[in-house]
Amino acid sequence: MNGGTANCHSKPERLFPNLFQQSIISFLDLSLLKKGTMEEPFDIEIGPINYSVFPEGNDQYTIFKDGKEYIQIQKDTSSIWLKMDYKTELPIFEEDEEVNAIGQAIEKYVPEEDDEEEEL
Repeated sequence: MNGGTANCHSKPERLFPNLFQQSIISFLDLSLLKKGTMEEPFDIEIGPINYSVFPEGNDQYTIFKDGKEYIQIQKDTSSIWLKMDYKTELPIFEEDEEVNAIGQAIEKYVPEEDDEEEEL
């Protein structure tokens, strides 16, 4: 009696197996497997602008500007960084100078020593 509606209710992993696998992999935090711990948020400065960077794992970062969530970015190649679409959570394949500058600053960032923890 379902007629042609059976496919409408199929599980997405059956309709799009490769896309489903990629989605699952993107949710895995590979940085935890590599490092054993999650990276801490940090601040970077590009010219007069300060950004707060929150590592999300798998070369993805949430960037805050002026205290507000600004963009999400992901490393694509050694020199190219991509802005992520908020609705689809997929990369936007357009070159963006600001996104690349933020990405380069992230790569150059060196964490400070944990002197504060030793004092406590």
